[in-house]
Amino acid sequence: MEDKKTSLENIKSELRGKLSEEERMLEMGNIVSGLLSVVTARLIKDTGYSVTSTVLKREIRELAKTNAHRIKEIFGLQENTPENASKVLKIAALLLGLQLDTSGSETIVRKCPLALMSEKFHEPFFCHICTEYTQAIVREMLGPHYAFENTASIVKGDEYCAFQTKEKT
Repeated sequence: MEDKKTSLENIKSELRGKLSEEERMLEMGNIVSGLLSVVTARLIKDTGYSVTSTVLKREIRELAKTNAHRIKEIFGLQENTPENASKVLKIAALLLGLQLDTSGSETIVRKCPLALMSEKFHEPFFCHICTEYTQAIVREMLGPHYAFENTASIVKGDEYCAFQTKEKT
C-alpha cells in the first residue's frame, strides 16, 4: 500500500516539476475541450445538429448554474452584483485553463481550446457551448436584466474572443 502512495506522490512531484500551475490548467482545458468536442461531434453525426444543440444547451445551462453557486461559495461572494458575476466568469475561465486579459469592460480570451476545436472540426457549435455556459452564469447571478455579449470571436477571424456583461437597456 505504501509503495502505491509513494509512487503517486512521485508522479505528482514530477508533474509539478514539468509543468507550471498555469500550464497544468491549460492542459486540463485542452483535455476537457477535446473530450467535449469529440462527444459533441459524434452526437451531431448520430442525432443531428438540432437534437444535440437542444440537449447540450440545456445541460450546459444547468452545469453553469451549479458552477456559479459553487464558485460563489468557495470565494465567499455573497451578493449577485455585476462585479461578482464578472469575477465568477473569470474564475470559471481560469479553472478551464483559458488565458484571460482585460481591456476596458471587456474580458479577452486568447488560445481558447474550444475555439481550436471549432477550427479543427470546422464546427462553430463548440464556441456556442462556451457562450451558452457564460450566459447561464450571468442569468443565474444577475437575472434577465443583464446580457452577456460576445464582441469578438477567434472562429469569426478575430485575434481573440472578447466578452462583456452589461445591463440591458
